Amino acid sequence: KAGAGKTHLAVSIARHLIEQKQIAASFIRVVDLFLNIRQTYNADESYRTESEMGLLRKYTTTPLLILDDLGAEKTSEWVRQILYQIIDSRWIDEKPFIITSNLTLQELAIRFDDRISSRIAGACEVFEVRSHDYRVENKGSNAYNA
Repeated sequence: KAGAGKTHLAVSIARHLIEQKQIAASFIRVVDLFLNIRQTYNADESYRTESEMGLLRKYTTTPLLILDDLGAEKTSEWVRQILYQIIDSRWIDEKPFIITSNLTLQELAIRFDDRISSRIAGACEVFEVRSHDYRVENKGSNAYNA
C-alpha cells in the first residue's frame, strides 16, 4: 500500500545495520537503477558516468542493497533480465537485500517471472504492511500545504 511507511522501515533497518554492524549499504529506487543503467548506453560519452558492468557489479557486490519500490517501473524483457542478474547474483553470494514494493510475491511472479519471485522469497523475510496512507492522513498538518 502506498504511503504505509515501507521505505521508512527499509531505511531504518539499513541504518541500524550500518550503525551496529558497520556495513556499507546502497539505497536506490528501482526506477532510478534502470535509468542509471540506460544512461550507460548513451552515445555521448560526456553523459556516461559508469559502464553497465560497473553498475551491475556495484549492485551485486555492495554489502547491503535496498531496492525501493519494485514494480513501479515499466516492465520489459530487458528490465526482467537486469533485475534477475542483480537478485540472482546476490542470492548466490548470500548477500542481503531489502526490497520494498506495493506488489505481493504472487503479483511480482506475474509481473516479472517465477525465478525472480522465488529468489526473493528464498532470500528475504516477507512482510506485508497494512496501514493507511500517512501522507494523505497528514496532509492537513503539512507545513507546505497551501
